[in-house]
Amino acid sequence: MGTSAGQRQRVPPPSAVDCCCGVLSHNSTPNSSTSIMSTQIQELIAAETKASSIVAEARASRSKRMKEAKKEAEALCNAFRAEKEAAYQASMQKSMGSTGKEGDTLGAQTDAAIQSMTDDYSKNKEVVGDLLVHEVCHIVYSVPEGLKSREMQQA
Repeated sequence: MGTSAGQRQRVPPPSAVDCCCGVLSHNSTPNSSTSIMSTQIQELIAAETKASSIVAEARASRSKRMKEAKKEAEALCNAFRAEKEAAYQASMQKSMGSTGKEGDTLGAQTDAAIQSMTDDYSKNKEVVGDLLVHEVCHIVYSVPEGLKSREMQQA
């Protein structure tokens, strides 16, 4: 059978058909194709189960790593905080230690000044009280000259 340039050549039908589950033969029986599909479905279910377990393990591992990282970060933060607190306390001790004697001297001077003021108050409170009572009770009632002259001019 020769073919000319204008004629199409017929392709015989394939002996096997590709499907999503694999290759099926035209000559295969319905029972064999069902068993192949059933086997392949079981394989898919097994693969899905395995994938799910892998994903679950990965999530658990990630969670564990995150918890460990958090603990390490907290430990670092606590160590840094303790270091800075110790440095602060040392600087406070240094500044307080240098003014210890000066602070004692200043405290003694302040106490002496307070005692002196208290003594002066005790001595003078009677005199000041009497002076205030005398000034309030002995008021001179007189009209100032400037006011008198204004009243005379208005009248």
